[in-house]
Amino acid sequence: VMGNPMEQGKLIIEGGKHVSQGTAFLIKSANADITLTGTEIIAGDGKLVQAKINDDPHRTRTGGKPVPGSAVTISASQLSGNIINEDSERSLAVSLKAGSSIHGAMQNVTLSVNEDSLWHATEDSTVVITDPAVLDRIAPQPGVKVMATVLSDSPSVPRIIRKENNSEIIVAAATSTKGIL
Repeated sequence: VMGNPMEQGKLIIEGGKHVSQGTAFLIKSANADITLTGTEIIAGDGKLVQAKINDDPHRTRTGGKPVPGSAVTISASQLSGNIINEDSERSLAVSLKAGSSIHGAMQNVTLSVNEDSLWHATEDSTVVITDPAVLDRIAPQPGVKVMATVLSDSPSVPRIIRKENNSEIIVAAATSTKGIL
């Protein structure tokens, strides 16, 4: 608590099976860099990653300044669980690489998925993507809606990208990347 808002914790897990009784990775008012490679993670409450504001009055505050936020990189792993960002002061980025897949919902996450990985959306979700090709790597279950904001320099009109089996991927908006970094 009351730490430096620019500090970032780092966690690397390679291989093995890891089981938690609750949320597998809980990030409270902090910046984290989590790398999972060739591992199996089981979250007892179905939440693989949850970022939220610490309810401690002495939590590390950002003061409205930009901070690193958190990043989760998943490589060569097939995981299940939701990834939820409830921290309004910090971003949460998720990258799926090297044949990874995840089954779960994502909320308020910036998502990248390389060409040999896949996200199976199991509940309604809201994500930001920087590459429109990621839309082809999202597989919503029947009845699930994925709202995707595509960050791009080219304007786009909100529209349904794909609708099948009563599921939808909807581009909610397009925002210019100019001035973001």
